Amino acid sequence: MSKRGASRDLELARALIQEERLRMVRILQRGKKNISELAGETKLDRATVSYHLAVLEKNGIVASRYEMLREPRSKGKIGRYYEVNKGTLAKAFQALDRLREEIEPELSP
Repeated sequence: MSKRGASRDLELARALIQEERLRMVRILQRGKKNISELAGETKLDRATVSYHLAVLEKNGIVASRYEMLREPRSKGKIGRYYEVNKGTLAKAFQALDRLREEIEPELSP
């Protein structure tokens, strides 16, 4: 594997190995959510959720777009909704597998 490929694998792995980010990815696999919805489901404050989403988005694991908010009180306001980028998520898990193989080759299938 090239040095650039190994570096990208490491970045993707780092984005996923943090517990809160992995939990958010699991939630987003069920459907798109905004920051408030994710904060409610994860019991984290909005700033923490925003930080973790930024890391995931920077690495392409999640994508966001602006849409009309779903809450009845939103009165036509626009919010940012996040969803999983399934292709990049698959690459991230493959990257974790490659890193695991490098660390402990005898454990590889």
